[in-house]
Amino acid sequence: MRTLYRYEMKKIMSQKILWAIVLLMTLVLAGAGLSDVIAGRIENSKSCRQFSGRAIDESLIREMQQAEGQNEYIVFRNFIGYCMGTSDYGTVNEEQVYAAREASNRRQMEESGLSEAEKQYWQKKEDSLSKPFVYQYEEGFAGIFSYVYVANFMLLIATAIGVSGVFADEKTHGTDQIIFSSVNREKLFGAKLLAGTSTGVLLALYLFVIVSACSFGVYGTTGYDTPLQIRVPGCMLKITIGQAYFYMFMLFILAGMVYAAGSVFFSQILGNHSATIAVMVIGLFLSMVNVPEQFGAISIAWSYLPGAYIGSWTFTEYRLIHVFGRFFNNLQAAPVLWIAASIVLMVIAEISYKNYQIRGR
Repeated sequence: MRTLYRYEMKKIMSQKILWAIVLLMTLVLAGAGLSDVIAGRIENSKSCRQFSGRAIDESLIREMQQAEGQNEYIVFRNFIGYCMGTSDYGTVNEEQVYAAREASNRRQMEESGLSEAEKQYWQKKEDSLSKPFVYQYEEGFAGIFSYVYVANFMLLIATAIGVSGVFADEKTHGTDQIIFSSVNREKLFGAKLLAGTSTGVLLALYLFVIVSACSFGVYGTTGYDTPLQIRVPGCMLKITIGQAYFYMFMLFILAGMVYAAGSVFFSQILGNHSATIAVMVIGLFLSMVNVPEQFGAISIAWSYLPGAYIGSWTFTEYRLIHVFGRFFNNLQAAPVLWIAASIVLMVIAEISYKNYQIRGR
């Protein structure tokens, strides 16, 4: 099994197109992550450091309103702008800002068609938040949220390119039956599956490290305990931006596993490398389509497709999953659903693989 696994990994890693696309993605992500340095905006981005430890309260709001220069207040301007629904914040006060934020969140829940029980669930979460929110300099973490969704798209494409030939190439070249006659087939399937999954996970780890290294390298790693609400005002969960970062990391690794499972599945079912890549890319674009809430369960299920799931909007999904009398939010449900979906795809691929051994003779 170990020898087969190494052989399958060697086949995947020997693809020049995979290395070329990974190199290109590295350059794009590095360029995006270092854009402030390249464009000379680094000092503007670091100007909020002086406010670290201060609450977004009446004092800070008044100070911002009376200040001549506004660039250094950009984080707070964005926060108030989201809450108030306007960039005109010249006369607002602390009470109005936080009341407007809660009113905005309630409107979003209404538009999402939440039941009264679901609204009560979120109201309890909202009541657990400490206000006013205290800011810590967290540009390093915030920068990652700006580019992780791009890295997610890249991950799907790179995984599809790397893994799609794991079964398809042998069928295309007519070498599958020769291999079947000399290798334990169950071990071979396991080695291919493990190699494909390893590739997806390794690519996910690599791309996330690139995004993190650029952002943390420029802005530092301070601000772990900053309430996520300062960057994502619509979030009603008691979570810091540092905790959200590690949740994004977990999701990113799981997404690599899901993309690998999908690539393995279509590689076996379609038996064609190019067709498998095409289907995966089409799936990426379909996942970006917003299915209206009126479609109920279909809309909820569609929203969990990993292709366009990972981003700051992940923390403002209010629709809940109701199981055995309990509500589960998307942060709880997504990892379970993705792992389950990966297992289902792998099992179906294995059944197809075994049946093909008989039909393919």
